[in-house]
Amino acid sequence: MADPRRIQQLLSEIGEGIACRHYHEPRTGIHFGLLAGLGLLTPIDTRIPPCDAHGCPLLGQCEHEADFAPGSSPRQPKGNRKFRRAPEGAAVAADAALLERLVSAHRLARLVASALRDGKASIFTLAEALLEHDLAQVESGAASVPPIRRRELGAYLRLLEALGWVRFEDDGLTLRAVRLPVHLAPPTQPGETA
Repeated sequence: MADPRRIQQLLSEIGEGIACRHYHEPRTGIHFGLLAGLGLLTPIDTRIPPCDAHGCPLLGQCEHEADFAPGSSPRQPKGNRKFRRAPEGAAVAADAALLERLVSAHRLARLVASALRDGKASIFTLAEALLEHDLAQVESGAASVPPIRRRELGAYLRLLEALGWVRFEDDGLTLRAVRLPVHLAPPTQPGETA
């Protein structure tokens, strides 16, 4: 789920503390990859604190707790699983209206708008556009930017739907532009520019 009010509530709840993907994602349904992509959360990639250091509510019950224990295997990937709220996240926690600006500036915004240039697109067209985007990135040597996963694309599309910008049709197989921001909206008539 990508309800803007729930995102704001989650960001308020996190505050200055640590947000763990294993606790918050299942509980809220909010994809942390999307929140990081929007600049609302910052992944902790070094000196990742053990679960007891930040009072995780799943302490003693989480299957991932041992991954973060002192002396755990350095081979076990730990990055992109615990996060801190970024300055933009604090701003959105205080004013949810800022979320729309961040969503329209997200790196998926142009990709989705381009796929919706005729007013609608299938989810398969969007997945193909994402693949082409990532392949072009690899071919250009811009591998320093992490690829966008389909799960993040799905979460982004659900957020656009929650904002009222798009609507899913045909049992979720088609996406229709409803009210995209002017700078992203496809032309409404042939020859018109967005």
